Amino acid sequence: MTRSADTQDWLKRLALSLLIAGLVGALGYLVARAISTAYLFYQQQQFFQETASLLQGGGVPALADSNLRELRFLAEALNAQYHRLSIQLGFAAAAIGGIGCFVWLERRAAREETDDLWEDDARNQHLSRLPKERQT
Repeated sequence: MTRSADTQDWLKRLALSLLIAGLVGALGYLVARAISTAYLFYQQQQFFQETASLLQGGGVPALADSNLRELRFLAEALNAQYHRLSIQLGFAAAAIGGIGCFVWLERRAAREETDDLWEDDARNQHLSRLPKERQT
């Protein structure tokens, strides 16, 4: 194989690894975001129960006297924290997936190259045993 073909093959493996890294990272982010959103919903059950009881008991004027604003700010802060954590997990998943894919592709390419060398060596040894007139 020529040097240019080797470089092109390496660039293809690198591009494929980056593509897979992006997909794994996006999937990791989406899964982390879904889990964190469900957990936030679970944590905010008190907020929902308090809001429902205030609306049933005193109507809208009762909402003004409650601490729902503080609970809402707390929920927004937790949501922002979980969003940052989801992004970090997405990047970590992308890094691990991309590196793992690249290493796997490189090992596979090296193994194929080694197998090709063994086949060429075996063919050459077989040809060296043939009489000169039969070698092609």
